[in-house]
Amino acid sequence: GVVMAVTKDGLTVNGGAFNSPMKMRSVTIAEGCEYLEIDSKLGISMKYDWGDTLMVTVHDNYKGSTCGMCASYDSNKADDFTVQGYTMTARQFGNNYKVNNPGENCPDVPPAKGETDDKCGNQRNTCTNYLSSFGNCNQLVPISDRSEEH
Repeated sequence: GVVMAVTKDGLTVNGGAFNSPMKMRSVTIAEGCEYLEIDSKLGISMKYDWGDTLMVTVHDNYKGSTCGMCASYDSNKADDFTVQGYTMTARQFGNNYKVNNPGENCPDVPPAKGETDDKCGNQRNTCTNYLSSFGNCNQLVPISDRSEEH
């Protein structure tokens, strides 16, 4: 693979100096005034604005095959923030995919006033009913200990 590092001192590729444009195997990296552009013959392109925005574009061949930060790419915006069956807010989704840099810990964006991070939500009653079927286990370990987020 190709390892690229963008720092305040400049750009390196695989630990060495970067000369624009650079072509390595199936990847082309070009430095422009507004963007750093990375294109792959696999159909994945990225633009970095030298600040805080990274735009990722994938070819239509990937439609319905992506996940994670690229969402499901199925033309259904309603499921874009769904991870493992749980629908998140945009803030939760961003926090979920946040990556810390070495030596730098970026805190999660906190909930807005009135917003909650309760992942159980509407499923709490279903969980309680299901967990109630375990006989006298509930006397030893209360259901609330197994259904609350800690």
